[in-house]
Amino acid sequence: MRQETAGAPVAARLPAWWASISRLWPRGLGWLVVLLIGVVAVSLFAGRYPAPPFLAQADYFRNAVDIGHGDWETAKRIAMWTANTRLFLQETPCLPNIDSIGWSAAFDETCWLSWLNFCSISGGALEVSGDLRKLPEARLERLSRTLALSDPSRRVRCPGLGSSRGTPPPVWIATGVAETLVGVFNWTDSPARIDLADAADLIPTRSATDPWIGETAPVPGVVELAAHESRLWLFE
Repeated sequence: MRQETAGAPVAARLPAWWASISRLWPRGLGWLVVLLIGVVAVSLFAGRYPAPPFLAQADYFRNAVDIGHGDWETAKRIAMWTANTRLFLQETPCLPNIDSIGWSAAFDETCWLSWLNFCSISGGALEVSGDLRKLPEARLERLSRTLALSDPSRRVRCPGLGSSRGTPPPVWIATGVAETLVGVFNWTDSPARIDLADAADLIPTRSATDPWIGETAPVPGVVELAAHESRLWLFE
């Protein structure tokens, strides 16, 4: 018969595997072991039984930090993460989150409109935040238009992604069942000429509409943009 004394160490009364984990705690490794055990358990459980989304599956995941009051370097970083996310997860329901497209008080009109263009074309889960009472009516209307333009079901491609060298790709194309969006962005702090030759096979040849001003015209072969400026075209 096994006997235990009242003064025996706690580890001596625990299963051998738990005693082994407890010895790892001072080195900070015990929590890692428990986490791995939890991941395995959840995986086995999710494979056999229906599980809530936060355990086994998700409609969206977040790959972006808060844009805050409006920071261009943060916007560029989110765009780069999103380009790579969409490159590897084209056919899955996991979509990048474009965080905080509301107030962004520190953005001037050029940066703010470029941010809205990016939110429209990138196919992310859009979060509108900030004190919207401080926005003029025109900005509120453009926020509503951005939500209408965004469609997570479109396939997003970025021609020339591999040659962008640490900056987000300038050309984004989102192709849906009935509509296509083409966005051209100047992420730099200087004026730029964006050549669309590498994307010509992906851009429809018919005329497109600028969704902000309603002007209809073909997409030019070269787009000249000021610093932080962008253009968006909608093919219907």
